[in-house]
Amino acid sequence: MQSFKRIIYFFGIPVLSLMIISTSLQAQHRSNGMNADGNLLGGSNAGSGGAYIPTEGWAIAVNGGYETTLGELRDIYKAAPTFGLSLIERRNHFIFSLTADYRSFLPKQASFTFPYEVMGQTINGEIIYGNFQGVGVYAGAAYQMLITPSAGFYIGANIGSVFSKYEYVATVEPYYSETGGESKKMNYVAPKIGLNFAVANSLTLGVEARYSLKFGGTYNSRSGGSFSEGYNSVAGNLILAYSF
Repeated sequence: MQSFKRIIYFFGIPVLSLMIISTSLQAQHRSNGMNADGNLLGGSNAGSGGAYIPTEGWAIAVNGGYETTLGELRDIYKAAPTFGLSLIERRNHFIFSLTADYRSFLPKQASFTFPYEVMGQTINGEIIYGNFQGVGVYAGAAYQMLITPSAGFYIGANIGSVFSKYEYVATVEPYYSETGGESKKMNYVAPKIGLNFAVANSLTLGVEARYSLKFGGTYNSRSGGSFSEGYNSVAGNLILAYSF
C-alpha cells in the first residue's frame, strides 16, 4: 500500500498534468481523429503541422528518473537518480524496448551498529557500507492507447536483470575486523504505466512509473552464501525519445 502511494505521489500528478496540457493543445488544432487501429485520419495534426505520436517505426530514447529501494535495502540506502538509454520499436498499439540504466544508492548514515558477543557479553560493532551500485539490462513491452493524436497512455512491463555490487567494512574493536562485499545478479520484473506526449513530430516526452517485483536472485561474495531476494524498488522516469 505504501509503495502504491509513492507511485501516485511522485508520478500521478505529473501524468495528470501532461494529460491536461496535451488535451488543451490538441483542442487548438483541427483533427478528424483516428481510426480503430490508432492511426491518424486525413486532416489530423499530422497533415496540419501539429505534433503527433508515431505509431510505427524506431526510436532512440534517453531517460532519467528517481528510484527508491524497498525491502531490506530500504533500511540502509537512500533513494537515488537513475540514467539510461533505450532502443524502441513501435508497432501500432504496441511499444517494444531494450533498456540499459544505472543507479548508485548512498547509505542513509555514515555507519550502523550491530550486536557482537564476546566471552558471554554483547558489545556493539560498527559496519560502514559503500554505495550500492546497479546496472539494469531489460526488455520491455507495452500496449499504448492514444488519448489524442499527440498524447497516449500505456501499460506494460520490463523483464531482465540488475547487476549490482557494494562493499562494507565491519569492525568490533579490538576483536574483529572484516572488509567484504557482494556482487549480485538479480531478476528484474517491473510492471509499468506511463504517458507519452508529442512535443514534435519526431520527438516525444514520457512520464513513467515502475514497480519492480521481488523474485529470486543469485550472487557471488568473498565469503560465499546464498541470496533469496530479487531487486525490489519503486521508480519513475522522464523519457525523451527521438523517432527515425
